[in-house]
Amino acid sequence: FFYIRKGAMLFNDGEPGELRAEPGTMLYLQSGIDQLLHHMDLRRYTAVLDGGEPVCGESYLFAVQIGQTYGGGFRICPDAAPDDGLFDICIAHPPLTRFSGTFIFLMAKDAHHTRFKQIEFRRAASIDLRFDAPLPVQIDGEALVADSYHISIAPRALRVVVPRQGESARS
Repeated sequence: FFYIRKGAMLFNDGEPGELRAEPGTMLYLQSGIDQLLHHMDLRRYTAVLDGGEPVCGESYLFAVQIGQTYGGGFRICPDAAPDDGLFDICIAHPPLTRFSGTFIFLMAKDAHHTRFKQIEFRRAASIDLRFDAPLPVQIDGEALVADSYHISIAPRALRVVVPRQGESARS
């Protein structure tokens, strides 16, 4: 069972728990540049979305989200809606050089990475993932290491209280 508060799950080859206490955008920029310089490794995966046929591929990044942003406002899945009962998935495929990877990463701040052929988007309510080797994963800041993951969403299973439109949370 996974609880994803803000909606980000990042699969990468970095060491879990290495992040320093820097605020939002700077922390994510530092972490992203570190990934591009030191952990730009391809991982083979097999994904089964909503019980369908297995999809095999290679990726530098495999992000599963319920929200549009993570890491200081980077809009990784700009079409995500937290109340639609679906995960939004962003996969970065080869070929990517460190230069092109850095360029696409920086473009993601304002959701301009979506037009690149190396970036694939999918949607699903359940995902079974298997990687070719154990992979460090962050789930809303919590680190795990495994070679397979089952991720599912329970739509409308949680009652959420939000301010009315035009009101602030402090009203």
